[in-house]
Amino acid sequence: MKIIGVIWIILGSTGMGVWFRSAYLQKLSILENCEKALLVLRGEIEYGRTMLPEAFLQASKSCSGKVSLFFERMSCYTREGKMSLTKVWQKACDETFAPDELGRTTEQEWRAIGDVLSMPEWEQQIQMLALCQKRLAYDREQWQKKKDQKTRLYPGFGAITGCMLCIFLF
Repeated sequence: MKIIGVIWIILGSTGMGVWFRSAYLQKLSILENCEKALLVLRGEIEYGRTMLPEAFLQASKSCSGKVSLFFERMSCYTREGKMSLTKVWQKACDETFAPDELGRTTEQEWRAIGDVLSMPEWEQQIQMLALCQKRLAYDREQWQKKKDQKTRLYPGFGAITGCMLCIFLF
């Protein structure tokens, strides 16, 4: 019976390590999609002079997952026109992303884009979007540098923790 317990503890802790690894990879994927979507959004505003609801729709088509869902919501909410763009951006952030899903600094940058898009001059929007895009790229690079280390570390650390727990319990 003890052997079965030990096996379950090790499998469970290894499973938690794999879960942390997948959460890390998901954050990295979200950052990459955010970067793609901002590039498309900036291009639609700067070169296409596209209205924001259509620009949001194009951005949603360029990416996948939660970021695509975010921009689809933004397109719908801005077509309704019931709230200011800043409030719509915040609402879409709250509905789409779980707390700390983007990471603290990235989430602050992402939420600030709503204020950027509320600026009256499109030149200011473009300049600020470019700055936000650079910051997101920097955040993504930092996550990318740690990717190999953390994706190997989490499952191994989970298994070792399970073994240590078994030693202490038995």
